[in-house]
Amino acid sequence: MPFHICRPFFFGILCIALVLTSGPATCDFDVECIGPCGPDCKQACRNRGDLGGGCVGIVGCCCTKKA
Repeated sequence: MPFHICRPFFFGILCIALVLTSGPATCDFDVECIGPCGPDCKQACRNRGDLGGGCVGIVGCCCTKKA
């Protein structure tokens, strides 16, 4: 019986997880997502010649392109 009460909560959590893991759509037009987020994301962006970068949630490592 308690599962019927909690079902909308679990469905909501699954929907939020889907949105957060939906890939490069979360990045702006002036950034490029290069892969999964890791501890060396900012340095990986600098090694590519970009201005910098950072993790976008759990989606990935996104680099700020030079203008």
